[in-house]
Amino acid sequence: MSNRYLRPSLMEMQRQVELFNHGIPEGSPVTYKRDDGSVLRTKTRSSAYMMSGHTPVVFVDGIAGCVLLNRVSPITAPSAPSATAVQDQPTKKDSQR
Repeated sequence: MSNRYLRPSLMEMQRQVELFNHGIPEGSPVTYKRDDGSVLRTKTRSSAYMMSGHTPVVFVDGIAGCVLLNRVSPITAPSAPSATAVQDQPTKKDSQR
């Protein structure tokens, strides 16, 4: 009989922390999924770490205490317009001519 609720190994959780810290530095914009399912747009205020050696967590703005790392996702910035697209757009000065 398999147990689908097995916790990841300590090695897997440490790797999760390392990957999070590598890709999401302190101060990065993230979303945090609350217990009720609502989503908070916030930013990290610490690096991720293993709390008491068994739970991957991070601190975020607007929440007292740390939150589970698997409830935090990065907010990716929309890509900037290309230089060509910016040049093709009329400016306010152009439209006054």
